Amino acid sequence: MILGIQKLGRMKSYSLILCLFIGSLLFAQKEKNVLDWIRSNAIAIPTEQISDSLFYANAPAIFKKATVYGFGESSHQHAENNTVRGGLLKTLVRYGNVKLFFIEESYGCAAMLDRYIQDGTGNANALLKNAQQAMNTTPEMLAMIEWLYTFNKTQTPNNKVHIYGMDCKFNYQLTPLLNDLLAYNNYSLTATEQAAITAVATFKGVQKGEDHQETIHTLKNLQHRIDSNADFKEKTNALLLLQAMLNYLEFRSTLSWGYRDQHMAGMVQAVLKLHPSKAVVWAHNEHISQLPQNNITLFGEETGTLVPSLGKHLKNVYANHYYAMGMEFGSGAIVGYDADKTRVVDTITAPLNFLAAATLYKVPMDCFYFDFSTAMTHRDMEKLITKKTSHLYVGGPGLLLKAMKYQCTQNAYATMYDGLIFIRQVSLTKGL
Repeated sequence: MILGIQKLGRMKSYSLILCLFIGSLLFAQKEKNVLDWIRSNAIAIPTEQISDSLFYANAPAIFKKATVYGFGESSHQHAENNTVRGGLLKTLVRYGNVKLFFIEESYGCAAMLDRYIQDGTGNANALLKNAQQAMNTTPEMLAMIEWLYTFNKTQTPNNKVHIYGMDCKFNYQLTPLLNDLLAYNNYSLTATEQAAITAVATFKGVQKGEDHQETIHTLKNLQHRIDSNADFKEKTNALLLLQAMLNYLEFRSTLSWGYRDQHMAGMVQAVLKLHPSKAVVWAHNEHISQLPQNNITLFGEETGTLVPSLGKHLKNVYANHYYAMGMEFGSGAIVGYDADKTRVVDTITAPLNFLAAATLYKVPMDCFYFDFSTAMTHRDMEKLITKKTSHLYVGGPGLLLKAMKYQCTQNAYATMYDGLIFIRQVSLTKGL
């Protein structure tokens, strides 16, 4: 009896081992199928900031027909984020008729950068040093701005590229820029209007319970008055500056990241309404993603609600004409901050096993892109992009190796993006 039980136990153990062995073989075969498909179908992308006619020629039709492109990044700290996206922007400007470039930056700083790329007003290096987001004060961004300036010199006014800041967190230069336009038009303001415009420039820091409804009401009326004035010169710029002021005041009134994304999307829509064209939007993966996000306050307080991201707003408006392009990386240096705000530099030698990037890292390509609608036609690729997996998802706070499992989101690729760029190895960028 005892021998029989022991024999049965051994048989169960052998069966379990056999099942595990067969399971590992099946997993290995499925992963091999995925890697083979990517090697055969993904489009290689240069990691240098160069335009690539071959990329555009091989890009799928769904990518080419998009009106608005959301190009993401999984960190704010790597040089390759902007060399790769910069190359794609150049490609779409040259071959895809893109004329608008939106960045996660203050409207005022971008407006001054736009002056530079239109007619050379100012100094690009000095202007970028005044950017309100540190991720924009980099050599890679400077190279992009200089390229746009050089490109625009060869174009007619209607074919020039324009750059816009969509971030509503900042009031940088909004009041001086609007005052310049009002003076240029010799436009008279009421005392209440002048006080409202001046007030926008005075805010520093944030505090709870701010109420700006009277100022918002005054600026909306001024916006309507200027819009109704047929003789107002550079009316579009004035209307957008006023919209940036309104977005800033409304953000200060709510201090909610959800409203921030709403206003970023609103700025993109406002510009496209006034300047119908194709556009590229640069922002963190969390912003360009089509998933809703937690509506956290500026003070880190959970509100318990989900709100649309920038990408979700754009997808709702432009449907299949909005193309969300996520970006992930495999290895390289990372920077994060300890609880005491000490700067910590770590190195990822290979993606942690629980990350979806661990599979993509096995593809022997430095940088590649694949479209999800194309991938969905392959059974194992479909499973890869529709299965809920882990992805790095942190921007400003940086990345800590010891805390990486807490700096991830768990979602299926297909619910976030329309396509993905994977960079095998990244390096830290430097400030100007």
